[in-house]
Amino acid sequence: CGHIPSEFGSLKDLEYLDLSTNRLNESIPSTLGGFSNLHYLNLSNNQFSKNIPFQLGNLLSQLDLSHNNLSSSIPRSLEQMSSLVEINMSYNQLQGPVPNNIAIEDTHFEGNEGLCGPMVGLQPCPSMKNKHATKRDRKLVFIIVFPVLGTLLFFLAFLGIVLVRKRSSKLQDTSSNVGHKELYSISEFDGRKMFYEIIKATNDFDALYCIGRGGSGSVYKAKLLSGSIVAVKK
Repeated sequence: CGHIPSEFGSLKDLEYLDLSTNRLNESIPSTLGGFSNLHYLNLSNNQFSKNIPFQLGNLLSQLDLSHNNLSSSIPRSLEQMSSLVEINMSYNQLQGPVPNNIAIEDTHFEGNEGLCGPMVGLQPCPSMKNKHATKRDRKLVFIIVFPVLGTLLFFLAFLGIVLVRKRSSKLQDTSSNVGHKELYSISEFDGRKMFYEIIKATNDFDALYCIGRGGSGSVYKAKLLSGSIVAVKK
């Protein structure tokens, strides 16, 4: 339990180091990459966190960092590990692509949801070409869609203004026409003509058309030429 003692850094001729299943925590010290003769390193089943030191990409042939809490990406320095024949980084929190030339047969990267690559159990990495195409497509959408939307909104606003003004103009015209008709009807009213039409309709106020009598006169029912029925007091 705890961290790897700094005294390990003085063991320059160390060839084999197995510290697995010791509940070691904190980060993996970069001093472990300074051993010129180290071929086997097993730090599995601990609680190491943070990044994998890039200094580990030296002369190792077997590397086991599985079942820890390592994060970030796999360092590119591992691409230069020509002597590497076995690597196990499964069940961590690693992200990004697996280095290109780690094509050895005995590799284990499963259990890292953020990793991608051609290995079994990993999702294929999206190519840079696809990324550029996606960005280009998004820019193209912005270039096309926003001007079209802007033009459409401007057109709808303009159409709304035109319709409001047209409706207001119709209301004003209707009010004006009604006023003109009423004024025309009053100015065209011929009282003399109407009097003679009533005389004719009541047969000169014949008692047959009388519908009532009062203190101030008699009321007659008359049907005009227009079809209207009126009551006339004589």
